[in-house]
Amino acid sequence: MLSSVIYNRKDEIAAQMQVLNNAFHSASLYFDLVKVTFTMNANWFDYVQPGSLQETAMKTLLRPVYASAAELYLYTVGWVL
Repeated sequence: MLSSVIYNRKDEIAAQMQVLNNAFHSASLYFDLVKVTFTMNANWFDYVQPGSLQETAMKTLLRPVYASAAELYLYTVGWVL
């Protein structure tokens, strides 16, 4: 079940990337989706808040070692339906 949910989310992300690129096309800005990961952590889901220990742990663990200022990282906490 979870694999089908993740597959559907990847389709949604790809569609949203197209919307983003269409919106910024006139400004000659383009976005490339390089990688999508899904992490399940009940502690983060239940307790993460701005400035919390959970937020710091989450961002520290999930930030790629190759991260640069030109890259965009988005984190979300939500129910898997």
